[in-house]
Amino acid sequence: MLYAGCYIYQCLKIVNDVNSVDRRKLLELFGPAWITMIADVDAASILTAVATGETYGYGLLWLMALLVAPLFIVQSVAGRVGVAGRGRGLGELIRERFGPRWALAAALPMFFVDMFSYAVEFTGMAVGAALLGLPKATLVALYAAALLMVVGRRYREIERYVLPVSLLTPLAFIAEAAVRGWDPSAPLFYASANNQFFFLVAANVGAVVMPFMLFYQASATSRKYASVDSGDGAKASWTSRETLAGAIASQILMSAIMVASTGLDGVDPLSPRQLGSALHRVAGPYSPYIFGVGLLAASFLAYIVIALASSWGAVEALGLRGRSARDLVYALEPLPALIAVLLVPSGSAAYVALELMALSPLVLAVPGVLLGLLAMDGDLMGDLALGGAYRRAYWATLFLLALSGVVALIY
Repeated sequence: MLYAGCYIYQCLKIVNDVNSVDRRKLLELFGPAWITMIADVDAASILTAVATGETYGYGLLWLMALLVAPLFIVQSVAGRVGVAGRGRGLGELIRERFGPRWALAAALPMFFVDMFSYAVEFTGMAVGAALLGLPKATLVALYAAALLMVVGRRYREIERYVLPVSLLTPLAFIAEAAVRGWDPSAPLFYASANNQFFFLVAANVGAVVMPFMLFYQASATSRKYASVDSGDGAKASWTSRETLAGAIASQILMSAIMVASTGLDGVDPLSPRQLGSALHRVAGPYSPYIFGVGLLAASFLAYIVIALASSWGAVEALGLRGRSARDLVYALEPLPALIAVLLVPSGSAAYVALELMALSPLVLAVPGVLLGLLAMDGDLMGDLALGGAYRRAYWATLFLLALSGVVALIY
């Protein structure tokens, strides 16, 4: 009820600033929030949704609907801080306000967790490629493509390449769910007190907001919005609307993957042969190819977003400036994971993905708290400072997300 109430409150609170400024100018702001929300549906989230759909069918679709609210509440705060940042990334703002130690405390845990995330994303790309009949060596080409899209480029240039990928992912998974079809007799609600249920709930909650999302949305918003000549109120209104649309789209995608995964009956999602055969059986001959496109696009998008967020966070926490330092981290940090996935069988990646999702809220705690403190800072935020019911909703949401990480440790 708290989530739903705060969600409605924020929607009603957003003023219609778009009427007072050039709409075409505001459309220039589109991108950071949408890309963040779609990248939320990464390989680890997809594996979580597949495991949930395999196990409970449509039984946890209600949870996907509820999770729109915390996703929107937390990420819209990241967007507001980005508006106030005026070209400074989240790591830089934390360093300025709280000092280098806190900047490192926020960025470095994400940096190290992301090394495991890269392995999961590369595994997702490999499985998606295999479903399309492409060899594992395709990963090298995708890594090279990601370098060409980012290295030496400003954020606006990067976004021109990333946005089309972010549009392909929803199309693929919604098409996959449509091909799979809907079973009107299947139950829409399930709850239990067993360990597996609690763990999968915690994993799905952990999948909704991940640390890289805070850094990416705040930093990308700050970089892009700084060059657009509109008022902060109009920018904040736009990023809130875009975050809301993206949050709804993100959870629709998770729901679509769960629907598409019903009836797979314990298939190993990391075995292209098993997964392709099962999808063919339950949804027809085109289903494996559609799922492969979705998984490949989602994993590739998430890889770029995670790598950018991690490189921004690490470089800014260390007080370094310039694109060369960002590009060096962006290029080198994922290499160990790429080599490992190319050389080692990926049998444990599904377990790693579920554990990452379940424990992600604990890594989120430090940057989440610092983000909230920045959002309440009147000197930084001005009229956009977090207050009232929205402030209480943010802290309550952050607490509940952290609690889900504790539940995951227990179960």
